[in-house]
Amino acid sequence: MPARLEALGSLAGLDRHSLHSQLRAGLDAVVHLGRDRADGRRRVTGLHLLVGGPEGLTSTAAAVHFERDGRAHPGPGWARLRELCAERGVDLPPRPDAVGSDGSDGADGVAGAPGAPEEPGTDVTETAEETT
Repeated sequence: MPARLEALGSLAGLDRHSLHSQLRAGLDAVVHLGRDRADGRRRVTGLHLLVGGPEGLTSTAAAVHFERDGRAHPGPGWARLRELCAERGVDLPPRPDAVGSDGSDGADGVAGAPGAPEEPGTDVTETAEETT
């Protein structure tokens, strides 16, 4: 995702380090969407956090990945996502699969995440949208 924004930033005359500085100042997370080839609908495939990297560049850390059936799997950024949400008054469970879409114990997925593709690029065309 940062590479795509670097390309756009260069069109606007931003150098690489300025763009990465703007990214870290303006965004906390990226919502990755995919388009299901069967029905054309977009679905959330994952949430990634923006993190500082070497030489002041920005990279992403996967916080959660959603399978096609809606089940969620935590990534290395899950704990930090919980912290960011808690700072804003939103409590997330210890694991993203801790609450099911029907309020059960999580065996069937995560609320609001049905139908996310299992692996990026298999059934979908990947896109990314940024959120603060």
